[in-house]
Amino acid sequence: MEEIREIPEGWEIDSISKLCDIVDYRGKTPEKVDMGIFLVTAKNIRNGKIDYNISKEYVKTEKYEEIMSRGLPKIGDVLITTEAPLGEVASIDNESIALAQRIIKLRGKREKLENKYLKYYMLSKEFQKEIKNDATGSTVEGIKGSRLKKKMIKFPKSKKEQLVISNILDKLDQNIEKTEQTIEKYKKIKSGLMDDLLTGKIRFKDGKWIKETEFKEVQGIGRIPKDWEVNKLEKISKFIKDGTHGTHKDVEKGIPLLSAKDIYNGKVNIPDDCRRISHEDYNSIHRKYELKEGDILLTIVGTIGRTAIITDNSNTYTFQRSVGIIRMVKDYYSKYIFYYISSSRYQNQLELMVNASAQGGIYLGSLANTILCLPKQHEQIEIVNVLSKQDQLIEKEQQYLEKLKKLKAGLMEDLLTGKVRVKIDE
Repeated sequence: MEEIREIPEGWEIDSISKLCDIVDYRGKTPEKVDMGIFLVTAKNIRNGKIDYNISKEYVKTEKYEEIMSRGLPKIGDVLITTEAPLGEVASIDNESIALAQRIIKLRGKREKLENKYLKYYMLSKEFQKEIKNDATGSTVEGIKGSRLKKKMIKFPKSKKEQLVISNILDKLDQNIEKTEQTIEKYKKIKSGLMDDLLTGKIRFKDGKWIKETEFKEVQGIGRIPKDWEVNKLEKISKFIKDGTHGTHKDVEKGIPLLSAKDIYNGKVNIPDDCRRISHEDYNSIHRKYELKEGDILLTIVGTIGRTAIITDNSNTYTFQRSVGIIRMVKDYYSKYIFYYISSSRYQNQLELMVNASAQGGIYLGSLANTILCLPKQHEQIEIVNVLSKQDQLIEKEQQYLEKLKKLKAGLMEDLLTGKVRVKIDE
């Protein structure tokens, strides 16, 4: 029995079965071929859209009508995944597709429900919580079509109001997508700059950037400028350590104990629900050293090769053994080393080490023997200035993206529950 919910004036609540035409594609898996009609599987449905790049499967063109005999897709129809993953939602944007098992297609009844509103409602926290609570399966969460049909949709009676709500959220989604594309563009530019500057293809000489013409070959690395220094990491670092190997008791309020998963986007990220240890344990770990500005962090267990650099000491935290800590000697510029360690040339060295290791990680001794190629410090500074400016552009867009996502989450909570009403022109 579904719970009775309070609804705003001018709104209704009813079951999916009464509001939508439903097609469940559960059944026999169609034969896959190399070329034909694109088969949208549960894996392709992500973040309110069909992602045609995640998984590329096809079915025979001549078998299309047979495969889709239960109902052909129409632009605007809403898809929801029933398991693996559960509850992903998207609108159909291309009618030349086939739909796989674990997908249910919904079409709002014309006199009652706009498809765009239906999509956003099914993406809402309230609806997602409903289907997750009703999920079955110990290893893979799923929901039966018969249960999904009984789920309730809350909606304004006025289809104009439904459209206004949908269009507000749609416009935000467009801004989010545009910002994500801008971030990807800046990241590609940065990747190209790193490839040129950290291999010496482009040099800073006599106050200007020039194309290098004189190279030498370094075994296992490739070509670098003739005047660049080649050195092992251990020769230019003050120390190379990893985080604690000890067993520590968790405490509710204490010092964050972070791991490799907390190193991403070139930064240390401290989640609200991270592990915490006592001040006594922290002091025991750091008897001989403290983390300081300029220390380079590198993930060496699990997801290998993610990097960060400590830029200030305003937060106190420590790491598990999955994170390596590198401190440079004074003559070497930490920020340049951070960028070099992030480069594909250095990451290739790490990959070879991981493949050679039975443990799937990197030993500190192996890390110490990695090779770095270094220009003079004045050139390191110029390279860092260029890459830092690109990072600032990326960071600015990422912050804007987070604002948009928070705004969207807040508006979905307000508009799809009727807490905040929109004006409509009758």
